[in-house]
Amino acid sequence: MRISPSTALRSILIFCFCLWLAQTVEAASEHVPRCVHASRSHSPKIDGKFEAEWLAAAPADSFTQIEPVEGAPASMPTQVYVLYDDDALYFCFVCADSAPDSINARILRRDNDANCDYVALGFDSFHDRCNGYWMGLTAAGGQMDGTVANETSFDDAWDGVWQSAVGRTDSGWIAEFRIPFTCFRHGGARDDGWGINFVRHIERRKEDQCWQPVSWKRGVSVSEFGSLLGLQDIGSAQHVEILPHAVGRWDAPSEGKWASENEFENLGVFMKLVPSAAWTVDLAYQPDFAQVDVDEEVINLSDYPVFLAEKRPFFLEAKTLFDTSPIQLLYTRRIADPDYGGRLNGQWGPLRASVLAGRNRYEDGNPQDAAAGRTEWNVGRQNTIGLTSTFLNAQDTFHAATADIDARIRWGTENNLTLAFAGVERTGNDAQPFEARGSLFMDFGFLRGNVGSLYRGQDYNINDLGWGSYSNTMEHYLWVGKQWQRKSGFLQYANFNLNGWQTSIADGRFGAGGGNWNGYVRTRSNWELASGMNWGTFYRRHYADEDEGETGELRDSFGQFDPEFHPNADRWIWFESDDRKPIVYSAGASEGTFREGHYWSVNQSATVKPRANLETTLVVAWMRVWDAADINDYQLTDYRIWRWRTRYSLTLDLSLRGTVQWVEEDDELLTNLLLAWNWHPGSWFYLVYDETRPTIPLAWANAGERTIRLKLTYFLTTRGILPGIRSS
Repeated sequence: MRISPSTALRSILIFCFCLWLAQTVEAASEHVPRCVHASRSHSPKIDGKFEAEWLAAAPADSFTQIEPVEGAPASMPTQVYVLYDDDALYFCFVCADSAPDSINARILRRDNDANCDYVALGFDSFHDRCNGYWMGLTAAGGQMDGTVANETSFDDAWDGVWQSAVGRTDSGWIAEFRIPFTCFRHGGARDDGWGINFVRHIERRKEDQCWQPVSWKRGVSVSEFGSLLGLQDIGSAQHVEILPHAVGRWDAPSEGKWASENEFENLGVFMKLVPSAAWTVDLAYQPDFAQVDVDEEVINLSDYPVFLAEKRPFFLEAKTLFDTSPIQLLYTRRIADPDYGGRLNGQWGPLRASVLAGRNRYEDGNPQDAAAGRTEWNVGRQNTIGLTSTFLNAQDTFHAATADIDARIRWGTENNLTLAFAGVERTGNDAQPFEARGSLFMDFGFLRGNVGSLYRGQDYNINDLGWGSYSNTMEHYLWVGKQWQRKSGFLQYANFNLNGWQTSIADGRFGAGGGNWNGYVRTRSNWELASGMNWGTFYRRHYADEDEGETGELRDSFGQFDPEFHPNADRWIWFESDDRKPIVYSAGASEGTFREGHYWSVNQSATVKPRANLETTLVVAWMRVWDAADINDYQLTDYRIWRWRTRYSLTLDLSLRGTVQWVEEDDELLTNLLLAWNWHPGSWFYLVYDETRPTIPLAWANAGERTIRLKLTYFLTTRGILPGIRSS
């Protein structure tokens, strides 16, 4: 990286100051955690029934509302009992309900709580007040789980292997959990306990209640968890997980015959080694990262590609740590086709670290060696210092390396200052390949706001493995907002936001800026309405060889383009009817200018839920653009998408989903059918059918590109493989 000594010195001084500040700043308001004690017991039976054995523990009770009225007593009492033995934690929620027949219990796929009553628990197993796990159960028994990072960033992509059961009573319902200590990483039996909180949702009242009180503005936060005490001589996290898989694929091109693409490479294995609670080792050989959930068609008129969420198991545990950096140096979807890989994750007191490496096969078939690592240090109760680095070696083509250092200083409940500095070393870089940014968030009670600035130098390019915007820019932004929660009346909730931004090429030749306002209200009867307006002047990157069909990607910097600037303004409105009803309707519309042209769009959807396990949705998204700068013929153009989706869950473990999309601009009919069967704990069978069919003229006889994919996984775990790990 070509960084001047003065720049490096200033960066070191800034972060030394941040370290000192993080150690000396005290919380402005004292957090008083509640405590619940776990009792050692013989393994209770997980059957959805409340046995006398649960009474060995004193319950966590006296829940308070988050919504609709923060701090008010819960309308329905809830009690949670906590037991443990050598191998697992046990939780029992006793949920009283004055109208048991009105409990909403829909049969849905895992991690789906739509229109359901549910309970959930979050626990901070290292008590670092920043990260943790969460698990939940719907009233029908559907499991939900995931991870939480940066205190409030919940992610449901992680799936643990644990047992549960629910049951109905004359006075409500019961939810029981058995969570093995091998299911997650933990810091052992700590003197200060683990962080914990319990949540219950009552769908027909849209009521959220929790055991440790939290603010409705912020939601459930790890730093404000209560304490789980009493754990002693608990079982080790030591174990081994093995997840082999087999994949089959058959393709049929237009007017062609089905052909198999099944080879030795369709077999692979993922292995997790947990020699201690502090760290884990993950190994993957010929991993299958095929998407079984179709990525929906998106109308994208910008020169930015669509950002895709990560769903692949190998990357998920590392992802939560890398996402705590304000600069996204690792965007794991860029590692699209790895041959093999490995990962090390660990936590030692206030220090967390993750390192991953693998060989990726790029779109052109050439191999790439990729590696990334991040370390984060918790300083005091709420502050962090982080270091990130990535490396990509594209054999004889190029190499790229990045690194960043970042700091977050917190005080009060939400006030925080975030600073970050990153640099790039890449083949062909000439000048100033670094980024610096800072942001300040403040909650004044009557008003909340965020202000920030960033600078990206010339040839600053993190997009070989990361995700970032244009280089050679300076940006400044300001946001202020106000939220209201009303105890009575027609409106239950409202918020209003005002944003402003300004950006320019760093040498000052060009400039752009704008702003927007938006507002949202929810009525007491659960109807939602939102509206807003955007205005400003925006960049468009004009490719030098665009007339010859040459195009680029977001990973390219301004060096390959002549930037253009286009004034834009648009207005939008959206509403949705009460989603607790069997039929839900939503609609949105917007109109405005677009690159010297105009556009308008309408989006409508209707969802019908005739049964607790069946839901069908029809969506129509219609955008009309004319006289816009990126349309070659400058003619009236329709971007219209019709989307029909049906979900049918035969049981909690077996579900079907069908999606049909018609994209009018491309004259294509896209079909995706998915069968998912959780046939054994942690083990899945998937059957997927994809088809892309031309629709000119619209006729089912037209041949299309067709694909059938089949995937089978089998999860097994043991404590008898590594030395010192006893058999289960």
